[in-house]
Amino acid sequence: MNPLRQAPSFSRAALLCLGMAVTSLLSACGGGDTGLATGTALYTTAPSGLIMSVKETATFKAGGGTPNYNVTTNDASIATVAINGTSFTITAVASGQATISVNDAAGATVSVPLTVK
Repeated sequence: MNPLRQAPSFSRAALLCLGMAVTSLLSACGGGDTGLATGTALYTTAPSGLIMSVKETATFKAGGGTPNYNVTTNDASIATVAINGTSFTITAVASGQATISVNDAAGATVSVPLTVK
């Protein structure tokens, strides 16, 4: 046997198929894709443990993650929310506690506990 024998060559199609198979396996195992279109985790500029007064409004930003963003409240009798692009506004309606949830298109969520006094 010749020790300098040439290594077998592979066609482009074979290499492409191999690459696709590896990518599929990594995706199925949760690897290979961060799920972050922007390269950073979903975040909001709203502070955790937000305290507001009745009738007060405050505007914050959502970013990172995978745009488009959605903002919801778990109790609209305490606080309402509205979003326009990456800016969202919280309006305190009545005294109590609510949770504001910021979601991105990939399903990531950031929760902001809110107390209205």
